[in-house]
Amino acid sequence: MPPVRVFPLSEFIAENGRLPTAKLMGCTGPALANALRAGRTIFVEQAEDGSVKAVELSKFPGR
Repeated sequence: MPPVRVFPLSEFIAENGRLPTAKLMGCTGPALANALRAGRTIFVEQAEDGSVKAVELSKFPGR
């Protein structure tokens, strides 16, 4: 099933809070903070049932 909504990670955190976002994604709040601080390009896909999945865009090769 295609995602219903797609957000930049920073926007999703601003809307839902860092700790709730971390719980939904199965990681820690500090891991999310580190990803944002590092400037990683991460998008959150939210399905109709409320489940979320994070997708990172990165260059290839990563040199």
